[in-house]
Amino acid sequence: MNITLPSLTDLHWPQDLPRLTSTVLTQQNGLWYWQGQPFTGYLYQIVSQRHVEGFYVEQGIVIAPYFPELLASCCAAYGLQISCAIDLTGFSFSDFLGHTEYGTINMPYYLHGMTYNDRQQLFVDDQLFTGMTIDTFHSQHAGKVCSEQIWLNGEIIAQQQWCADSKLNLIWLEKTDQYDFCQAVFYDTNVDGTDTMRIYFREKCNDHVFSLLFFNKNSITKAMNINMETSKNNFLKNNLVSLAHLNVLDYPFNKTLILDGTEIDSIFLEKALKSDCFDSVTRLTVDNCIYSKYFFNQLAKIPPLKELSFYTKNAEEKQHWTSYFNSIRPDVAVNA
Repeated sequence: MNITLPSLTDLHWPQDLPRLTSTVLTQQNGLWYWQGQPFTGYLYQIVSQRHVEGFYVEQGIVIAPYFPELLASCCAAYGLQISCAIDLTGFSFSDFLGHTEYGTINMPYYLHGMTYNDRQQLFVDDQLFTGMTIDTFHSQHAGKVCSEQIWLNGEIIAQQQWCADSKLNLIWLEKTDQYDFCQAVFYDTNVDGTDTMRIYFREKCNDHVFSLLFFNKNSITKAMNINMETSKNNFLKNNLVSLAHLNVLDYPFNKTLILDGTEIDSIFLEKALKSDCFDSVTRLTVDNCIYSKYFFNQLAKIPPLKELSFYTKNAEEKQHWTSYFNSIRPDVAVNA
């Protein structure tokens, strides 16, 4: 198994084709139409709530059956054979809780023979569900598919999500071998209009994480977290640390940068400096790192640095390192 980062070109937010259920399309003379035009995109034929089939459609003509490629690879890893999906629209775990107007809980909540237990496992006809589901938007975006999920024994093991404008919002996969971990890619738009992508790895059932936040437009690293210190998964730890010390350094750092985690150490800083990653960094925040003279000596080598923030729970340690850094870089404002 290889743990890799996307290429620079892959960091740009992908625009997907429309994904619509047959309920909002019309069929004329053997062609599928949407909003008066021949439809090109992905059609989800709602045969029934328990039987949804997917097709790729081009200019109104059904070209081929559709099953999501990423989810198909996950199914193959588990040996799952799934021919159709069920529609979860209008059914969620919050529905299952069945809160009444008096704040009491009225459960279990059933819809079309489906329910959840208190562990958020999905049951269909009183059996833990294994298969594929889809969900759609409500109100003005009704009929647009917002997510696809693969379930195994009542739990989601893979999913994709989209925005109403068909932009991909999330890819989430649970690895299936002895190196048990989850991988996700999140796409988002900041309040200032810039697009970002977060690559996220997490060990299952704990908080050991590796994450990178990119600005999509120019593929610049905005924030990095590597916190694997107490991990018992040596394969994952070694690969993610190696990933940070090698592949990540192919991406320049943003002028405002956050570095967080025990694996961001003086060795990493030295490599990043040699790779010219810090050439534009003027404001730097570091947290949960192991501080030393060598660590701060490396930070002092960042030429354009104007402001440094670092955090530690020990007040004496905070004062010590603030004084030390001020002695070697008096031109940098330190906010500890």
